[in-house]
Amino acid sequence: MKNNNNAFAKLSAKPKNKKVLAQQNWAKLAKWISVKGLKVVLILEGDKNKTTKNLIKNLENWSADSNIIRRVKMKKVISKKESSYFEPIISNLPKKGQLTIFENCWYQKSIENSQLGKWDTNLWSHFLEKENMLNQANYIIIKFALKNQKATVISPIFDILKKTENIKNSFSYFNCLEKKSESFKLIQHLIDQVPHQDLTFPHSSIPFKTLKKRAHNLRWATVHKNVIPLTAADPDFPIAPEITQAINDYSASGIFSYGPKEGLPQLKKAASKVLKNRKGVECPPELILPTNGAVSSVHTIAKFALKPGDEAIIFDPVDFLFQKSIEAAGGKIVRISIDKKTGTFDPIKFINAISKKTKMICLCNPHNPIGKIFSRQELLFIGSMAVKHRLWIMNNEVWSDIIFPENQHINIASLHPEIAERTISVYSFSKAFGLAGLRVGFIATPSKLIFNKILQIATTQTNAGEVSTLSQVAATVAYEKCWYWVEAFLDHLTKVRDYCLERLNNIPGVECQTSQGTYLLFPNIKKFGLSSEEMAIYLLENANVAVVPGSAKWFGPGAEGHIRICFSTSIELMTEALDRIEVALAKLYKESQLKMEEIYFKNFDPEKVIFQ
Repeated sequence: MKNNNNAFAKLSAKPKNKKVLAQQNWAKLAKWISVKGLKVVLILEGDKNKTTKNLIKNLENWSADSNIIRRVKMKKVISKKESSYFEPIISNLPKKGQLTIFENCWYQKSIENSQLGKWDTNLWSHFLEKENMLNQANYIIIKFALKNQKATVISPIFDILKKTENIKNSFSYFNCLEKKSESFKLIQHLIDQVPHQDLTFPHSSIPFKTLKKRAHNLRWATVHKNVIPLTAADPDFPIAPEITQAINDYSASGIFSYGPKEGLPQLKKAASKVLKNRKGVECPPELILPTNGAVSSVHTIAKFALKPGDEAIIFDPVDFLFQKSIEAAGGKIVRISIDKKTGTFDPIKFINAISKKTKMICLCNPHNPIGKIFSRQELLFIGSMAVKHRLWIMNNEVWSDIIFPENQHINIASLHPEIAERTISVYSFSKAFGLAGLRVGFIATPSKLIFNKILQIATTQTNAGEVSTLSQVAATVAYEKCWYWVEAFLDHLTKVRDYCLERLNNIPGVECQTSQGTYLLFPNIKKFGLSSEEMAIYLLENANVAVVPGSAKWFGPGAEGHIRICFSTSIELMTEALDRIEVALAKLYKESQLKMEEIYFKNFDPEKVIFQ
């Protein structure tokens, strides 16, 4: 087996040419402008040349979203009024998430007509005043003075720009050549003028040293230094910077007093808004209870819905959290199998599983570990059963913000008011925002009566179940300011998922269905002749890769013959991990084939065979 211990060595890469580099960097900036809602004004003054044309052409062609970039060609100024220079600008200013290019506008137009081009100090100050007003309105102004190097006469525009320059509204002078490559330099200079961050989640941004100290729960801090852990569902990447800043700002005062027992009002308000806008569910702030994570929430709902001896329906396989919560409440588990190939369940078996003792249906949507998103028809069926038999629905949606582009997630409570009355939902900030260690989530209840009962069971009134105020501050900022980070993370995850899916299905003996949501894959490894536990041990010992076995203790008996792989990391790390897995399984597959041949042909005697 090849030497694969050093998974974290820097990858060698060919140097990129100017065009490729400019295109990639512009894509990052364009994404930043869009997700952060920036308003960028790009002013191109001076000589018309090929560099300018190529600059505009490239920015337009390289923009994935045509709404991000706008190009405005200014008309001639025909009025002597100073305001006439700015009226066309004001009417064409960029909206949030846009960059607008103005060609030969503010200054150039003032000298095109000799009758209107009489410059004096008052006019210059007027220009500066308007630019400063735009700065105060959060517009980013970037000005380029472009000159064709072949021109023998220097345009007076450059002198005017110099006189009107200040710290906030400086300009950049470019002596441009008549060739395409100059536009790449100009684009790179433009990119450097706007502070932004890389939203592509590169391998280099993963803080491995910190993870090896802090990432527990079967992850980096609990395995050997040469092991790659694809185990607990927790991102390897740092969280959105706004969350870090909010934590720092809150901590700066040095005051960490008790918070409201029913949760911070700002978090409840933010959660209510997210439920309405992103989940299609009306749930006012007073019906939302912040909790110290999904585990706490699920246990609280189980205690509310069940008495000792009551039954609760769960799917098989599913996260062991459901089983543990039901058992803690004294309830009995009834399992409904999900076919791993079709991804659905038998409605007749579901109906037959309901008895007089049944009090709750547990729904994990998207589903852990198989990544299934329940269809509208499936949810309507589950909801109708709950309404008909007066059952509670524990609706666990901790994964509902990790939905891959080709799929749609539906909140079961959004389907019908009567279904909503039977639904108590669970949310967490661990999966989409990477806040697992802060232990923060919330329960969304259908009525004030249910909220009060949940509140008593959650023991927040006695401080026993109260969630950290600092964690709630972080969660509030996540919901209010950091969806751009989640969307960029999802873009990254989509690429990693597709790569991993192709790699796994190309390994002999492995069969893997796609994941519709979550950053989990659940490949079938039955052809190797090992149990899920044995396979996990084999990969750990022979590939230095840790996975979660599809054993009953983790996901129920229906998970056997599978392993769970978490891919919330870089594509480089997944490449290394899958290289290791592929080599180890190739050896195992060959051994298993030889073993099967030995078993099947053990008593075969060719001398006794008569060929006719």
